[in-house]
Amino acid sequence: MNTEKQKYYEINESLAKLSKHMNSFYDYKDGSATTEYKNAVDEVYELAESIKQEQRENALILADKYARYYASWLNKYYSIECRCPSVMISGAGNFPVRKKEKQNQARDSHWKLYDKVKGIIKQIENLNYYEPRIVNQGTNDGNEYSNEYFKVVQNEQENRLQLLFDGKPSESIRNALKSNGYKWSPRNTCWQRQLTRNAICSIRYIINACKE
Repeated sequence: MNTEKQKYYEINESLAKLSKHMNSFYDYKDGSATTEYKNAVDEVYELAESIKQEQRENALILADKYARYYASWLNKYYSIECRCPSVMISGAGNFPVRKKEKQNQARDSHWKLYDKVKGIIKQIENLNYYEPRIVNQGTNDGNEYSNEYFKVVQNEQENRLQLLFDGKPSESIRNALKSNGYKWSPRNTCWQRQLTRNAICSIRYIINACKE
């Protein structure tokens, strides 16, 4: 595996250790949270390296996104676990029931966010099966198509890939457009970026943003 492009993000070992002590009688092995995190990230990078060559750059970008999001998710999880000790640790006397209920609610909500973290892995897997509808630059054949969310135009005259929406996209979709290199063009009344193969591949991410 090419480790030069691999990146880890910091895990709060202090929170991980405290959360362990507040919920278990077992000792915490120093650095174990970071080790488990890195093992999970390594598996995702291995998956990214297995993606076909023309999509590998996008796969590695997604692997980095997973590493970043998963670290953030874990640190928030440890923080939630530190809010209230287990009844096994504190004992039943004067146990803060209401505080524990709030912690449980926060934990349940946080676990729902984990689906988005796992969804990044699915996006990487799907790259092996994705074939852009527009692939031939330098011709006028098949230079536009529509999906249920927007129209795609391969504008070779201006060297731009253009996305046309029926109305103003939501804030989350606009953020996805900007993060994928698109800018609003008042003159062409569309979102556009330079016409490249990476631009064509980015269509998938915009469609996914529209589905959320």
